[in-house]
Amino acid sequence: MRFAWKDVKKLPVVTVSGQVLGHIIDLVFETEGQLLVQYVVRSSLLHHHTTYLVSRDQIVRYEADKIIVDDAVKPMPIEPEKSASTPRLLPDTGMAT
Repeated sequence: MRFAWKDVKKLPVVTVSGQVLGHIIDLVFETEGQLLVQYVVRSSLLHHHTTYLVSRDQIVRYEADKIIVDDAVKPMPIEPEKSASTPRLLPDTGMAT
């Protein structure tokens, strides 16, 4: 299955048990291997937005209308930067700051 970015950014991220974690707002790539490494997901709460990095290893399956992630795996909250809207990657590690 292939998705265009315009379609991916609309997909909700849901656990196997049905808990909605949020929607994809950005993607993190590893440039050397041209691999998608993480999904940046923002919670759907009205007054309190939490942003998470979800590893591709946490993905159980893709469906046409959502992405299903494992119940046992907790997304890692990231702190938003004052000058940027997405996380920065540390050089040569692929880890977000």
